[in-house]
Amino acid sequence: MIASNDHGAFVTLEDGKALLIHNNGAIARESPGTRKTYAGKYGEMKGEIQTNYWVLTGRVQGVGFRPFVYRLAHRLGLAGWVQNQKGRVIILAQGTPKRLSDFEIALLTDSPPLAEPRIQRVGQARFIFRTGFSIRPSQSAQKAEIHVPPDFFTCNACLLELGNPSNRRYRYPFINCTQCGPRYTLIERLPYDRDNTAMADFPLCGPCLGEYENPLDRRFHAEPIACPACGPRLFFYGSIRESLLPSGGDLRDTGKTAEHAEETERALAACIDRLRKGDVIAVKGIGGYHLFCDARSDAAIRRLRARKPRPHKPLAVLFPMTGADGLDAVRSELDLGSVEAARLLSPERPVVLATKIQTRRSRNQILLPSMALEPINPRANPWRNDGSDSNKRADKKTPLPSSRRGSRDPAPWMVKTSVKNKKSMDSSTDTAPNNPQWISSAPEADRRTLVLCAALAPGLGEIGVMLPYSSLHHLLLDDYGAPLVATSANRGGEPVLTDLESVRAFLGDVVQGILDHNRPIVRPADDSVFRRILGKARPIRLGRGIAPVEMELPFSLKQPLLAVGGQMKNTVALAFRDRVVVSPHIGDMDSLRSLRVFEQVAADLQALYGVEAEVIARDAHPGYTTSHWASRWGSEKQLPILKIYHHYAHAGALFGEYPHAHPRLVFTWDGVGYGPDGVLWGGEALLGKPGAWRRIGSLRPFHLPGGERAGREPWRSAAALCWAMGRNWSDCPEKTGLLRAAWERRINAPQTTAIGRLFDAAAALTGICLEASYEGQGPMELEGAAHGDIRFDISPPVCLLPVDKDERGCWRIDWASLVPFLLQDEGDAGYKAAVFRETVARALVTQALCIRSEHDFHEVGLAGGVFQNRLLTERAAELLIENGFRVILPEKIPSNDGGLSFGQVIESGVAVKGP
Repeated sequence: MIASNDHGAFVTLEDGKALLIHNNGAIARESPGTRKTYAGKYGEMKGEIQTNYWVLTGRVQGVGFRPFVYRLAHRLGLAGWVQNQKGRVIILAQGTPKRLSDFEIALLTDSPPLAEPRIQRVGQARFIFRTGFSIRPSQSAQKAEIHVPPDFFTCNACLLELGNPSNRRYRYPFINCTQCGPRYTLIERLPYDRDNTAMADFPLCGPCLGEYENPLDRRFHAEPIACPACGPRLFFYGSIRESLLPSGGDLRDTGKTAEHAEETERALAACIDRLRKGDVIAVKGIGGYHLFCDARSDAAIRRLRARKPRPHKPLAVLFPMTGADGLDAVRSELDLGSVEAARLLSPERPVVLATKIQTRRSRNQILLPSMALEPINPRANPWRNDGSDSNKRADKKTPLPSSRRGSRDPAPWMVKTSVKNKKSMDSSTDTAPNNPQWISSAPEADRRTLVLCAALAPGLGEIGVMLPYSSLHHLLLDDYGAPLVATSANRGGEPVLTDLESVRAFLGDVVQGILDHNRPIVRPADDSVFRRILGKARPIRLGRGIAPVEMELPFSLKQPLLAVGGQMKNTVALAFRDRVVVSPHIGDMDSLRSLRVFEQVAADLQALYGVEAEVIARDAHPGYTTSHWASRWGSEKQLPILKIYHHYAHAGALFGEYPHAHPRLVFTWDGVGYGPDGVLWGGEALLGKPGAWRRIGSLRPFHLPGGERAGREPWRSAAALCWAMGRNWSDCPEKTGLLRAAWERRINAPQTTAIGRLFDAAAALTGICLEASYEGQGPMELEGAAHGDIRFDISPPVCLLPVDKDERGCWRIDWASLVPFLLQDEGDAGYKAAVFRETVARALVTQALCIRSEHDFHEVGLAGGVFQNRLLTERAAELLIENGFRVILPEKIPSNDGGLSFGQVIESGVAVKGP
């Protein structure tokens, strides 16, 4: 066993005595009542045979790490043992110094793809082993030492077996091993043993048990393993109640391998037949159900949209893997860069936003007249044309980027090939490097040019795509031979559905069939979503394959803390000591079901990691569902509650990824969030660091008619700007006499400084989006409409926004000049959208220059949902860099409200952190 005290850690050896691993690196052996040091600092022992120890932390549980160590030790001829002890891995190995050195290097460089080991301690000890190397039984984990792995995509070794007719798991939809398959969505409680997972009701058959107990097998202690004889079964409901399985018999009946295989094929065939007819099918996956239909069928997609209902929100597409690297089918329809390709093929297998080819081709570079940014006099209006010397600029043309698009050879629709020596694609530790990658082999009739339906992402320039990550996906795509819509089976904004009865109850009128299985989903995990911004794939949503996200804190907490996030795109974060764990995406907290899932996730995180929160952090908005829950739960348990302002949390989340000590400027731009002054913030520039932010820049405030309704009806924001300027808007879609009267009296017309509402107004004034059927529709379609790579060149400016200091010393961007520009008849919507983007990007940089003239800083952070607009963010970053700033953006945590819980942890650390 291992125990810790102020001096170090004790490892019990075979003779009953203990090896003390000192914190200072010294090694000692002791028996009860005695203690004697045998060796000093690391490296003092010499000779042909020596014994070393290693203490490893990180992701080393449930990923095949101990079998890897066992095989590695046998290959190098080492004696000793490996053991899971309280969340860590302890290794004692004996051999020559050269072999021990090779062993240590291989622990990190050759570890299983899903493992993330870190050597916490290493040293030497005097101990003589008997020959051989063994895996010792695990010991339960101490509080807060657990690392819960996420769900993983099906590895190449399992895909080989899936497609091998002579293998007993041929075409078995639930094939997995230590390197793949469900984890987070499968675990009911710890320790991570089969009896504590959703596989508890599936006892292993003889062959599977032999693999499970064999240290040399890649399924050694792989808790989810199964086969057709003993594992979960697939079945299809042809109607809301009817099943294609025989009505009698136990679905977990073993010993009928051939019969179960036939049932699987019947279920798959029935599902494929319905998809070919244009039906919408609910398919149970790893972390929840998807709604599938043909991605080429306008009728099927319109049927899905009408029934869900989801009239405009973009739909993700699941592509078969074709071609040498598996991406030919994707490239046939989308402009796929290297960043997107790498993320698509990553072990997480997320949804990745990729540009439509026709969108890319239509974007030509356009120059507009304007003025170049240079150091300015911040006390003067930098864009006021008053003839003063302080406002003169030298003409300077912003360089245009060269096109990144290269030539692309068309590829056949369906090709069966093999991938050789592609280490990044080989996710098995014990398979040959020349394994064939699973590539779709659809019938000859389906080898056609792919044409995705335009209704997948109306008004947008990108489509969310992903590759198959489960064996069931591979079977479906291989049989169907074409890409499928794969959207979450849920009601708008809610967590994804995870059980059959919920699908029947909530989506019974949406689907025409259900492809189901009898392996329970313990907790939901929606698909992760990424978008390329500024040369990196950045998270839009945390989910399957990535979350729970474990990160190190830049400080140590003296009390465990639970941060409950915000109202939209909710996540939960649990922080303890120097660690923080961020949950998968839960959803919007507007329904009872969302609250129930939120409560489950909050309880699960504490149970799985063995940590009970002693402090709660919540958003300062008094009306959020999470705020009410935190107040109620905190009162019941008599826990302190910390209220964190929305935009401080956005800035704190960015700081948590870049924990530098010196102050910095962070732009926190989003929809709306409750500010310390009671105003709905959303266009703020914050200077400082966590716990000490000071708002030093903002947007000229305006009042939102109808309050929260303005978020769903962009025309309200547009009307507010027009009314504030005394302008009439002839295209206003509603009669606004009473509304304007209420607005003038400030009745249900809260004040806001939100850039997100400014984007809504621009979308409405250009006629792009007057009413939104999903959050962010106006700004997203405004970005999609912006044609051309528009750059301001020389004076006079088309539209530039002044930045002036108010009576409180806050530099404010004045949006007023945008209104007449957006209302003018000249220029189409795409032109106006592009000018709007350039105008806002330049206003941001102007504001940064104004603030820098008074404060010493060189780093500028971009946080908040607005900065998931790639065109705006990349243009603003380009201009900031030209003016001598270093630009930082989130890389691990979403910039939107999905990152609030992490930011609440960082901000709370000021009050809760230890010495």
